[in-house]
Amino acid sequence: SLGWDDADGDDMNTKQLRHTALAFMVGSEDAKVIAEAKKRYSDAKDLNSIDAEIRGTILVAHIRHGSESDALELLDQYEAAAPDLQHDIASALASTRDPVLAKKIMSKAFGPKGVVRDQDVMRWLVIFLRNHYIRETSWAYLVDNFEWFDAVLSPGKQYDYLPTYCASMITTLEWKKKYDKLFEPLKSRKELQKNILIGES
Repeated sequence: SLGWDDADGDDMNTKQLRHTALAFMVGSEDAKVIAEAKKRYSDAKDLNSIDAEIRGTILVAHIRHGSESDALELLDQYEAAAPDLQHDIASALASTRDPVLAKKIMSKAFGPKGVVRDQDVMRWLVIFLRNHYIRETSWAYLVDNFEWFDAVLSPGKQYDYLPTYCASMITTLEWKKKYDKLFEPLKSRKELQKNILIGES
């Protein structure tokens, strides 16, 4: 009854319900909705022509149910995109459930030649870490490249929240050990020490 497109007589609650329902149906692997989302992506002349309210959902369906080349092609569009579109692209890429693809995306996104600006690195890192399908890969990438992340993030105001963001995904003793191993040597860092949760349960 809601369909895909907002009608002139829709109130804000109806519009929000439509957008939320579509997002939930993509998340729950509804085949018809995913097929329609992918069709809308392929039919669009460019990303800006897709309704901004459902664009994020369409991009998520495109990434989760597309190919590696689809994802890397979308990443290529990130750098020149407007901020709101960049947000949708980042969220969609971080929704992948393929660890191998996630590593390739992060390798192109981060680093001295990466497409992600320094001020956006923290946001990208956090949304990749929140995806439990690729969390192991994202964490390993953070650890393996921590010297670069440290250099890029430390001048920013959000850096002191890095331990907190990382702690929010601890759900097992194994993850607590990984957290302790990374942050124990950093307890003396003034900007980090108040948020490092070493020794807490």
